[in-house]
Amino acid sequence: TVTTKGMIKRMDLNDIITATPSGIIYSKLNPGDSVKDIIIAGGKNDIVVYTKSKAIRLSMNQIPYLKRATVGNKALSTNDDVDGLAVVTQDTTDIVIITNKGYVNRFSINGLQPKARAKAPDKVIRLTKGDTINAIFSCNPSKNKIRVISNEGSIDVNLDDIAVGSSISGGTKMFKNGVIKCELLRL
Repeated sequence: TVTTKGMIKRMDLNDIITATPSGIIYSKLNPGDSVKDIIIAGGKNDIVVYTKSKAIRLSMNQIPYLKRATVGNKALSTNDDVDGLAVVTQDTTDIVIITNKGYVNRFSINGLQPKARAKAPDKVIRLTKGDTINAIFSCNPSKNKIRVISNEGSIDVNLDDIAVGSSISGGTKMFKNGVIKCELLRL
């Protein structure tokens, strides 16, 4: 679980699936904070936590194992709000970043090395003025596609159609009218 203000924790799945019919409180929150993203991942995976402009990759052992009634610990050192999480699985080869203005950047997973929790996040794309990250995906071209919903409609993108750059690349303009939403598809 990660919150908008960057608090992160991991919990045992049994703490969630044993909920009573009336529900449970699975996270304590600081005033003004809210749960931003929840994922289910195994202990050998890494996690990418991202903001509108940067990202940090954490190994699972960097994320504290806590109970439901706790807030968590700081995931990254920034004043920016967290926008999401991505799971880096054992077969991940690439990181793909899609911006709100329609730019797409792809680079090797090795370009985003794991860091210690609560450290400064890294740039993963050179953003144009006024642009922000819409989504980050960890993926494998032989196993994934990305569905992008833009003002032009819904488009499925093969990862091999995205030019390989680096974490300092500006990416390639692929969606001229911007991006509304995107999702990772399994082949």
